[in-house]
Formats: sequence, C-alpha cells, structure tokens
Amino acid sequence: DLGKVAKNTIDKFSPLSLAKNVRVEVLGNSPAVVWGESFLVDLAVSNLIHNALDFSPSGGVVTVSITTGGGEVQLKVADQGPGIPEYAQARVFERFYSLNRPDTGKKSSGLGLSVVREVMVLHGGSASLENLPTGGAVASLLFPVE
Repeated sequence: DLGKVAKNTIDKFSPLSLAKNVRVEVLGNSPAVVWGESFLVDLAVSNLIHNALDFSPSGGVVTVSITTGGGEVQLKVADQGPGIPEYAQARVFERFYSLNRPDTGKKSSGLGLSVVREVMVLHGGSASLENLPTGGAVASLLFPVE
C-alpha cells in the first residue's frame, strides 16, 4: 500500500521536516496497492520525499499525493523549492548527477534519482520530475496495476 509506505517514510524523516520547519501533507486514495519488491519501492518513495525536504524552504509544504485509476497507481511528491534549473532538466536521472542543496550548497552522491528510475523500470512503471508552473518541482512514480 503506497499510502502506508508514504506515511512510514514521512515518519522516518520527521526530524528533518521539523528541523527545516517544512510541513508534509498526504493526500489521496488508500489503499493504493502495488505489487513489487517492498524494499525497492520504499527506497524510491524515500528518495523522492527526502529530496523534496532537502530542496524545500523553511516554512514550506511538501505534498505527497496518491491517485488510482485506469490500471495505474501514481504517487506524486511536490515541493515549493527553487525547481529544476533548465540546464539540469535533461540530466536529473543520470547516475552521479547532483544539484547543490539550497540550504548547504552541498551535493549528494547523485545516485538517488538514477536508482528511483531503475526501481520503476524493474516494476514496469516510470519516474518523472518536472517543474510546477507555480514554482517548485513535482516528482512522480507511475505503477501499473492489474
């Protein structure tokens, strides 16, 4: 159930969200059951939520939404951060590619989003990341269901 996975991940990152003064909201259908390797699905969801928290400004909101329908389950993680610079949009899923975190200026290993994409390929789904028209970014995981 992606709703449970999201809630557990949010609980795991609650010290980070409290330290950054970022509220995390969960919206959507439950249960939203997908079939797959639980460790890998958890890893993908954790990576997206962690990235959203890393790029969110103090006082911001991260929204995790889950929708079902049409033979698919979609999980979206939206933040109110700076969004993805145009020069980086085509590269965010490349191994070892990373952007500076706004708070620290440090980069991550650059493996997280490449792992997310591989997890989704293994599950017959897809991953995407794009800027929101209102600012910030939204990452999506799309799982097929039978």
